[in-house]
Amino acid sequence: MATPAGTGGTPAIAKAGDAAGNGNIQQRHTIFLDELGDLRLRCGAELKDVQVQDFVVCSRTLARASPVLRVMAHGPFAESKINHDVHTKDHEWVIDLPEDKPRPFLDILNIIHGRFKLVLQKPTLSQLYDILTVTRKYDMAAVIKPWSDAWFKDVDLSHHVTDPRLLLVAREVGATKRFRELRTQWIKDGRLNADGEIFLGDAKAPPLSSYKGLHPSDLANEICKNRNEVVRFILDSWNQVAHTLLTADSTEKRVLAECAYLYGKMMRAASRHEGGKYLLSTPAQTWPLPAAELQSFINSLCDSDEFSSVFRSNSFSYYSQPTYMIFDNLKKSVELKMNDAVMREDLSRLSQLFTPARTPYSRPAPAALKNPFSF
Repeated sequence: MATPAGTGGTPAIAKAGDAAGNGNIQQRHTIFLDELGDLRLRCGAELKDVQVQDFVVCSRTLARASPVLRVMAHGPFAESKINHDVHTKDHEWVIDLPEDKPRPFLDILNIIHGRFKLVLQKPTLSQLYDILTVTRKYDMAAVIKPWSDAWFKDVDLSHHVTDPRLLLVAREVGATKRFRELRTQWIKDGRLNADGEIFLGDAKAPPLSSYKGLHPSDLANEICKNRNEVVRFILDSWNQVAHTLLTADSTEKRVLAECAYLYGKMMRAASRHEGGKYLLSTPAQTWPLPAAELQSFINSLCDSDEFSSVFRSNSFSYYSQPTYMIFDNLKKSVELKMNDAVMREDLSRLSQLFTPARTPYSRPAPAALKNPFSF
């Protein structure tokens, strides 16, 4: 057995700074979290490019911190204390955690064993994500609460919002206000890749669903659903306005000429837009561009000086209302729909870190918006 740290021989942790989280833990030695520890945890055996690391811990301390590990250590499992005493009493008690990274596990073990001087002070986003992956897996969220708020503030200030882990970490630590802001940005600015996965930023950015540790699928599905509702509403409204102008039924040649002119301007404007070729043919669920970009196009079309001057001409009076009102309604309805989508949120999966009685934020779903077009 390796010599415990502080008792002579080769130390389990070469330098305190390494154990504190800014360096690499010494993978060649067993790390003793408790010199009287009765359980050896072995982490990382099935991970690529990660050396296996052993931790000697107090099994009762571990059981108090994690109900999942308590069942593993003292329940009806092969690696439990009961089975160890019956079948391998003369050997050391070992529990293998082959899929868990050693580094974040050490950070959590330092906390639950009272080694507070070695607790991370300013983790990177990657480190915080890894720690939260472990705490979620083993139901240990409350353990890191004294540190999680400060950790997240440091991470939030130093990382770009396009990293999906920031959104997932905000949800996991219960940073409700920041989570809403990030979620809104994902709905407005999210793009779809060739596989229909949502991502933020340039084409090389990883999709939200790629970070499995914090179970992103429910959040990704919710964001995609709300985004698609906005895009579908904009596309349907655009098509409805175009159809109204194209199929105008009037005995007055002036009205027909007016509608044909406006329809042509709409199509020319779309042809100059990056996503214009999709406007009349692409389903919302496969629309690749951000909803905000589509909204921006609608706004620029409706607000353009050329359109405004034409719409507000006294000669435009199709369907007993000024024709420009059709486009004013288009702009306003898109704005309302966007606001509706970002306000309708499901925070039921926000981590309940504070107390067991803490309930996630919720609000009643707003009434469905009625399409304002009635031609």
